Amino acid sequence: MKNLLATLFLSQGTPMIHGGDEFGKTKYGNNNTYCQDNELSWLSWDLSGENRSILAFARHLIRIRREHPVFRRKSFFQGRKLAGRDVKDIHWIKPDGKDMKLREWEHSHAKSLGMVLAGDAIPDIDAHGNKITDNSFLLLLNANPESLDFVMPKAPVGMWNLIFDTNLAESYFHGDTPQNLSSYLMAPHSLVLFSSSLIKGI
Repeated sequence: MKNLLATLFLSQGTPMIHGGDEFGKTKYGNNNTYCQDNELSWLSWDLSGENRSILAFARHLIRIRREHPVFRRKSFFQGRKLAGRDVKDIHWIKPDGKDMKLREWEHSHAKSLGMVLAGDAIPDIDAHGNKITDNSFLLLLNANPESLDFVMPKAPVGMWNLIFDTNLAESYFHGDTPQNLSSYLMAPHSLVLFSSSLIKGI
């Protein structure tokens, strides 16, 4: 559930969730419960410990999205070096830390990848006509059933700072300790977010 919530809230466009998704409500696969006047469609506010944990996670994701415009761009990515600069607004990396080639998107065995969003390559301006800039972020995804040692790309500023790892039971949203890492050991079926600058107070 945390992987899916993180994928949704850290994607471009408008996130849309169904009431209850934010604390793990399930309809057990039934996608048409309008006529079900029972537990399938009822919304219980009596949250268990696990539900509270999911809700806290969702709230943190909403805050990150709200405070970081790199996740809320108004225009499409270019995916190539910007004019006059040696930086891409987005690039995708393999577990060895190298850029993905176009043909590698077709590999059925490719179950892990990383995405780097450049916070200084946002083309939008604010209400005062100033260029919008943000932290750069590194998002790692491991859909493998085994652990994976993911090689870290070079951070654009300083070192990468661990923000959260969906595999960690309680240690969400650090953001205040630089991680001088050459690689990061990812758990099976997990998602990890890093920032190139410190994020305080989350």
